[in-house]
Amino acid sequence: MTGISWKSGNISLDIPFSVSGLSTVMLLANPDSCSMVECGDGAASYIYSLYGRKIEKYESLKNVLITHEHLDHAGGLNSLLWLMEVAGRKSELRVITPEGAGGRVHRMASALKDRLHFRVSFIDITRRNRVELDGLVVSSFRTRHRDSTPANRCGDPVPSAGYVIETGGRSILFSGDTGPVKLLDEKCASADLSVIESTWEEPFECDGLHLTVRQAIEYGSLSKDFILVHPLRDREGGIIF
Repeated sequence: MTGISWKSGNISLDIPFSVSGLSTVMLLANPDSCSMVECGDGAASYIYSLYGRKIEKYESLKNVLITHEHLDHAGGLNSLLWLMEVAGRKSELRVITPEGAGGRVHRMASALKDRLHFRVSFIDITRRNRVELDGLVVSSFRTRHRDSTPANRCGDPVPSAGYVIETGGRSILFSGDTGPVKLLDEKCASADLSVIESTWEEPFECDGLHLTVRQAIEYGSLSKDFILVHPLRDREGGIIF
């Protein structure tokens, strides 16, 4: 799925791309700052398409929130950091990760640590649970996700979290990749917008991996509005992988 946008008052969410196993990138903006939620491949190209040579614009991206360590959600971080360096960024960039995932995400970015002229701060939000960042209040909740490859579709559990971002009087929920979790009912019920992963069309024989489209709709319908992301199929119904 590509090119979905949502706006409420002075808060906007753009989802240029989200496909299971390939990449998810989302950008949440308020009048004070922008925050990227998920940083899959193509994140840097997307930001460049927005800001181009307007160097001052690159300072407006304050936070990158990653729900888990898989490459389709975190694999674009190095390219994004290097774009910021090339653009002459000076201000701090915060990278928010779930408990247990921050170390691996940090190691992915470590190759650039001596080449960046701005600070990158990694925040373990699951342990802190709630943090205030540039007009945002970000809280997290535990989700259930696993490794999955063609050789082992139901791999080991991985650290993962969903996020609720409060800004401008709105509450936006991001489920990240997850199987069914009871807490998601409560979180969706209090959200103005829920962005829910919807990987499977039919139930899969692996507990705690992904949601089906039907499950995602049931969760999303508890919110005032919802968007389904992370499909395994394209809009024409063809299987991507």
